[in-house]
Amino acid sequence: MRDLPSYFKAMRDNFPVDYITLRKKAYARQWDPTKETALGYSQVKIRMLRQATPDGTPEEMIVNDVLDGLLPSFHQIIRLSRGTGRTVKALKLELGEQEPIWRRVYRVDVQKEGFSTVATDTSSAYTHPTSTSPAAFPTDQRRAFRYDPARVVEAKGDLPRQYRKENGRVLRLNRPCGKCGQSHFDFEHDTLVGKVYSLVETSDYEEVEETQSSGF
Repeated sequence: MRDLPSYFKAMRDNFPVDYITLRKKAYARQWDPTKETALGYSQVKIRMLRQATPDGTPEEMIVNDVLDGLLPSFHQIIRLSRGTGRTVKALKLELGEQEPIWRRVYRVDVQKEGFSTVATDTSSAYTHPTSTSPAAFPTDQRRAFRYDPARVVEAKGDLPRQYRKENGRVLRLNRPCGKCGQSHFDFEHDTLVGKVYSLVETSDYEEVEETQSSGF
């Protein structure tokens, strides 16, 4: 063979590729914000789309396919021009600028190595999370925090005893203390009897807005 194009053509003729399956996998590729950056996702999907369409695909269509794989909450803040200005380069620049803002708003981080298994098969199909609201992702609402007695709000009228957290949310008392049966939080018990108990866990208390009442 005299040139590489002839060689590659002969290889394709003798070893046909299942482009239908490749295209399905490329279109099904979705962004998982807990495992990869948006820019990393775009690079993988662009490569998959180009492999699935060796005869070439208009750049605007590639950009649209990449955008379709983003979460709607992220997709809606991406701003790209129409027509010839809708390029892969412009898309990558926009993803790089908007992703940090989106992650701060929705409190979503890429999980560190050792805490989760990162997918290595870039051709695998990804499924979107069922919700795109901030509540769909873990927050610090169930983590341990440093107890400050000054943040306790005594019971008054129909309002139960409450505790204001540093993040502005309010824990309300919905059961007696599990250690003594009195009307205070479990994490207050040791402090009320004169012991040091600074780091506490609140996973079993209901966290609400301050104006809501309790059934306790």
